[in-house]
Amino acid sequence: MHFTKEINTGQLFAQYFLEDGICQTENWKDCTAQIIDSFRSKIEPIFKGFLKVTNPSESQTEVELILPILKNLGWEHYLTQVNMASKGKGHTLDILLFLDETAKNKADAETKSSNKLHHGIIICENKRWEVPLDRTSDKLRGTGTPSTQILHYLSDAEVKSNGRIIWGI
Repeated sequence: MHFTKEINTGQLFAQYFLEDGICQTENWKDCTAQIIDSFRSKIEPIFKGFLKVTNPSESQTEVELILPILKNLGWEHYLTQVNMASKGKGHTLDILLFLDETAKNKADAETKSSNKLHHGIIICENKRWEVPLDRTSDKLRGTGTPSTQILHYLSDAEVKSNGRIIWGI
């Protein structure tokens, strides 16, 4: 298979990184065919069941596809619908992931929703199935471009978590 070294603009990751550069990372090098096959065997039934749903909503996509896949990736500790505002109205994260149960318990003990970010490690912004992530769509109902939205949320989360959160999915 031939991969181009061309860098595509307007995307979160360059095509080169997704097709070739990722293969140079330590995590990729540690990932064996056995690990990949094992993961694939766990998520294929999830996808097959999900793809039977006609026109799934964002909520259905989260519950029936995203959360089960995250669980199979080892993410068992999370909160859903976390408001990032310190006061008043603000952005609401679909999922806030924690490294372990201790971090999630600390977040649960916070009285201000935005303080929960101090204990998280990754934010997730979900969209319904087959929504383009790099441009606006009629299915988004005025929420804008998903890639711009996650970047905005990630910037906000990084500040509110004192630099702890630097990844978004």
